[in-house]
Amino acid sequence: MTARGSCWVSVFVLLLGMAVSPLALGDEKDLSPSLYPPPKQLQMTGGSLEVTGKAIVIPEEPGPKLTAIAKLLQRRLKLRLDVELPINQVGTAPDGLAVLAIVNGAPDWQKLVEKASLQEAPDPPPGYPLVELDQRYALTIDEESVVIVAYNPRGLSFGAITLMQLARGAGVGTKLPTLSIVDWPDMVLRSAHGRHDHGLWESVHTCKRVAVSAMDMKYGMIIWETDADTFRYETHPELLRGRFLEKDQYVKLVDLLRSGGVEPVPLHNMSDGHNTKGGHPYPFLGDGETYFWAMTELIDERLEVFRPKYFHLGMDEEQFTQRIKYPKRTLKQWRDVATRFTEHCRRRGVATMMWSDQIWNVAPDYKWWPSGRRGTKGYYAYLATFPSDLFLVNWLYYEHRFPMMEQQAKSRLCTILASYWGGGEPHVRLVKQLRPKYSNIPGMMGTMWRGNNEHRKKLIRNAGVYWNVDAVPEVKVYEQIKAKFKFQEEDFQPMGWEVLLEHTPAKAVPEALGRLADEDWQVWLPAREELVSSGLPIVAELLQAMADTEGELRQRIEGCISRNARDARQGWRRGELDTHKVIPYLKSPAADLRAIAAEVIASCNPPEGCSSLYAGLKDVKQFAACARALGIVKDTSAAKELVRALGDANMPADARAEAAHVLGVLRAKEAVPALLAVLKESKEDLLTREALWSLALLGETKAGEEIAKLLESSDQDTRWRAGIALALLKSRKVSMMAPWLAGDDRHSLELAAWAIERTLPKEEWQPIFEDAKEKQQDENSTWRLNQILEGKHRR
Repeated sequence: MTARGSCWVSVFVLLLGMAVSPLALGDEKDLSPSLYPPPKQLQMTGGSLEVTGKAIVIPEEPGPKLTAIAKLLQRRLKLRLDVELPINQVGTAPDGLAVLAIVNGAPDWQKLVEKASLQEAPDPPPGYPLVELDQRYALTIDEESVVIVAYNPRGLSFGAITLMQLARGAGVGTKLPTLSIVDWPDMVLRSAHGRHDHGLWESVHTCKRVAVSAMDMKYGMIIWETDADTFRYETHPELLRGRFLEKDQYVKLVDLLRSGGVEPVPLHNMSDGHNTKGGHPYPFLGDGETYFWAMTELIDERLEVFRPKYFHLGMDEEQFTQRIKYPKRTLKQWRDVATRFTEHCRRRGVATMMWSDQIWNVAPDYKWWPSGRRGTKGYYAYLATFPSDLFLVNWLYYEHRFPMMEQQAKSRLCTILASYWGGGEPHVRLVKQLRPKYSNIPGMMGTMWRGNNEHRKKLIRNAGVYWNVDAVPEVKVYEQIKAKFKFQEEDFQPMGWEVLLEHTPAKAVPEALGRLADEDWQVWLPAREELVSSGLPIVAELLQAMADTEGELRQRIEGCISRNARDARQGWRRGELDTHKVIPYLKSPAADLRAIAAEVIASCNPPEGCSSLYAGLKDVKQFAACARALGIVKDTSAAKELVRALGDANMPADARAEAAHVLGVLRAKEAVPALLAVLKESKEDLLTREALWSLALLGETKAGEEIAKLLESSDQDTRWRAGIALALLKSRKVSMMAPWLAGDDRHSLELAAWAIERTLPKEEWQPIFEDAKEKQQDENSTWRLNQILEGKHRR
């Protein structure tokens, strides 16, 4: 592991390890380091509670969230105090409260709740949809019982975490200190950001530490920066640059994070300024069909692994394209790219985030604007054109830029502050200043970048300061914890708290659909989460609602169904699907309805659902939707029928194109003759592109001859996809792209340079580049070729 990787491990060891050696009961000063983030109100009462012989008690019919909290608490108390407490379900909690107790016999819930009063906690900050709104909890331990009270299961889970920390750091034998805690976070969103190139995700063992630590530090979200080289993509294996984990490893790592009740959010940087992260050659091909084809497939593959509510698009520092003398996107182009990806994610039930630094360029002299020297003409008009489900993340690391924050807050878009140095204290002051006025600033994200050599301290400070801005431990406390804390293997077991990421199901679907149509993201995004949580039983109702509407609302409804289908095929199922009510939508005149209906059938009712889709393959109108769905669930049994359809010249071109695409997804070797026949005979660009790419995914090197002919196609995207396919196949036919290096199309030049350099040995590609440099008329292109020849810009 690299030095940076070791640092990241240490970060999360520190995060988990705020508890050290057992402490003296009743010693409030010594107890403080055990509880991190530091609670708002802590009062020691000087006694102790013997937990042996007692039981963990929750109300009857507690639901999956309270049950999961009780089970994890049971396991951790067994681990820390070596006492196994049974879990009992007794009585009914007072209305509007989530409660848990450790007590003898049947509790009087009303009396226990009076022991742990929430009256001293202030009202929660203004609401937003990232997590449940009110995260307050009260924890009281006396000589007779432990009581945790909250307004919802999320708040109760934070009280349970505090109790686990006490057991780990302050327990003596089987005793806990008596005390009273009333606690709440200053910021509802508390997020940590990590990068692959810092070594954070280099091993399963490291991520186990991350999962346990993020839960213990009460983070709600981890932004996981996954560049093009982080795992082997099934859809685009040509992006692999050498450092990766296999997909099944990523699935396990994500499951560990989610099992701790922490939302993992993938970040794939779509900025032209960070083109190496996006994945060569695509960021160099312009914002056209080939670029969006590849990037949306990467997004979809990431969504399958992470099953997130959010996707981070990056999009920062576009000006860095000037380092290779490329013009950066205009502000309109930058916004339009982000909007297109946001629309794609919306149909998948996912909101998007992006770094918002480019927005500062709406007005000149952005370092000082709008501190009074410049006006805001055009600023709000520009921000009003952004989608409501695109969240802006501001890495305003310098206080002279803070006036911009308030201007952006006035736009009503969701705005998240990203802190960096010094634990983020200046940003915390800014959030405290703005939150009372603006409900669209939910909290903060702690960022980690290359060269940030003190990130161990900062990440811990962020966890504390985001929760309690007035109680940040001194540096010596971190060193003490680092020296004394040790993991136990049992800490790394799945925690079973994924259920805490679920929102409450909608009580009335029509009412929730009405809120889903609202323009305000603070209204419609929570409604979406309720409809997603309502699960598969309401899918038919959602399909009908989708059929009855148009535009963005239609996309929002489709996203609710898509999330349920995706979660179901990854093992997270909400209720049962009534397939008979969904099948009629396979015959809808609308292609999007047919597609989402087929997807949910295939994902939620195998193998019976797939059988109904096999029948749909016989119908020309249903074919494309059914084929797509069978490809999503990787049903190889469909290959024979897909090959038949591909070879049927009477089938519509779009249906044959879908067949060609899915055969590549299924890696169906028996489809090779039919795919080769398409390349020789087809006059349809889309069908040709799908066929040649499937042959590349199948590793069919014999197809190189036919694919190379397409380098002369009149369709630009067909030419480009053929060149990428030849590089993936490692075909020497890439040398036929040499004339592109001397041409005036810089996109084609970049693609040819990427394909030739990665495929041919240096002694063969170097003369090709030298010859092209002599013929090239454009000064910038000549500079670029020379840069590659000198090895100054390796990919």
